[in-house]
Order: sequence, then structure tokens, then C-alpha cells
Amino acid sequence: MGIRMVQSLLTWTDKMSVGVETLDADHKKLMGFVNELHAAVKTRAGAETVGRILDELIAYTEYHFEVEEQLQKLARFPDRAAHREKHEALKAKVYQLRDTFRADPESLNNVKVFDFLSDWLVRHILGDDMKYAPYLAKAANRAPPA
Repeated sequence: MGIRMVQSLLTWTDKMSVGVETLDADHKKLMGFVNELHAAVKTRAGAETVGRILDELIAYTEYHFEVEEQLQKLARFPDRAAHREKHEALKAKVYQLRDTFRADPESLNNVKVFDFLSDWLVRHILGDDMKYAPYLAKAANRAPPA
């Protein structure tokens, strides 16, 4: 699938590259947040630590989705609306997880949260994001030299 699980952690592989350094760096950073969440759960870090990681993950995800969607628009990616819907669905789910966690930190199954986030991120990068990669490459070739 293009990803290796090392002690259940996400590891970047070149197969995951969409060919845009900024987006690849964002994807790596998002994977880092998911791994940090895993480590916090594994070491039984407190609710404050887990909550902080969730907040950082959400903020960076929102930023990344905005950048990705703008690049898709510039590249004239035809499935932009469907891709955005997937982003919105993930954000809604993550907001729900965060709100549930804030209301009762013990109520979340942390393993399921990690599994959901890691599975979604990997499937999204390797599946959905790879669909726009050729459009971004083509747009880069159209762009005037800097």
C-alpha cells in the first residue's frame, strides 16, 4: 500500500509523494501528529497532552486542506468538489472526536481514534490525493518561470 507500520506508527514512503514539496511536507507533518497522538496514548499521557495534540492536528489539517484546495483550483482539478467533500467529512469527524474527548476524556477508545486517523490519512494520500497529482504536475509545466 506504500506505507510501513513500525510499532503501529506511520512511516512516509516515496510512493506517497504527490510531487509537490509543500504538500508532501504537510502530509509528513500530519503523519507526525498522528504518531504523536499514538505515543501519547501508548505512554498514557494526560488528557491535557492528548487534547493539545488533537487541537494541533485539527489546526494543521484545516491549514493543509485550504492549501491543497487552492492548488487544486489553480491546477483546474475537475474533481475538486468531491475532494473537498471528503475533507469536510474528515473535519466533521475529527471535531466530533475532539468534542467527545473534551466532554469526557475517558469516553474515547484511543486505539480506535488512532486507527481511524491513520487509516484515513493513508487512504486519502494514496487514493484521493494521487488523483490530483497529475493535474498539479501539468499546471507546474504551464506556469511561467519565476
